[in-house]
Amino acid sequence: MKSYSAKDIVKIYSELKDLTPDVNEWTEYALQNSKPRLIRLNQLIALKKAFKIDCSWIEFEQGKFIKHIPIDSYTHLKENIIKFKNTRSWNNQNFDNLYYSDVIKTYRLFIEFIAVELKLRNLISSYSMTYSLGQRYGFEKTKGYFISNNNKKIESMMEDLSLIIDPTQTLFSETELISSFNFPKENLVEIDLESW
Repeated sequence: MKSYSAKDIVKIYSELKDLTPDVNEWTEYALQNSKPRLIRLNQLIALKKAFKIDCSWIEFEQGKFIKHIPIDSYTHLKENIIKFKNTRSWNNQNFDNLYYSDVIKTYRLFIEFIAVELKLRNLISSYSMTYSLGQRYGFEKTKGYFISNNNKKIESMMEDLSLIIDPTQTLFSETELISSFNFPKENLVEIDLESW
């Protein structure tokens, strides 16, 4: 049975953001006619409850929930930052403290970038089956971006986002999420295939 971590929040958030960019439309009423969107919304709602994230979707995007997490919980994130800093030309700068403003700004930048990156991937993959010379040219020129080392960089950002959302890196079983947090039981892969 699958386990879910804070990284799954980022993945599902990015998928729903691609399908419905305006978080003000992230309501059961607004998404009732789209099963794939509604299931993703309900997955996110369940995960927010499980990870004790009590805020609106706009506040989630802004990282307002971060101030409810003790700043000294971010030791692993701080280690990642120091490791990264030491590989760059700005490694001579002093780095003793990590502030909420640092964590929030990093979170906002990464979550927005991940959502845009997924949107671009989906856009590019939609051109992969085209046979028009111009469209194929655009696809071939652009897909190189995604074939390069960017996957490792994106994965690193996902790891950092996961640490920001949940520094303890808690895992929930699907069974636990279903029984305790009303996580949807439907097979989203099958529903996506039926819907597209």
